[in-house]
Amino acid sequence: MPAVAQLEKDAKHALAYQLLKVFLTQRLDAYLEFQAANSTLLQSCGLVHEDCITKMRLISLVDLGSDESG
Repeated sequence: MPAVAQLEKDAKHALAYQLLKVFLTQRLDAYLEFQAANSTLLQSCGLVHEDCITKMRLISLVDLGSDESG
């Protein structure tokens, strides 16, 4: 989507775009690295780290299952 792609180029919202990209295309380890480097972003967006970990675990599990099922 063009509107979401614009976030990547916007200095104010580039980190939010990276977070969205982590949730969409990566696994828990990538989220933990991102959170360690950008914990203030999560707080400013009103995100709870423990909730994000739970969601990333589920996303990672689904991704692993889809890789195995072919």
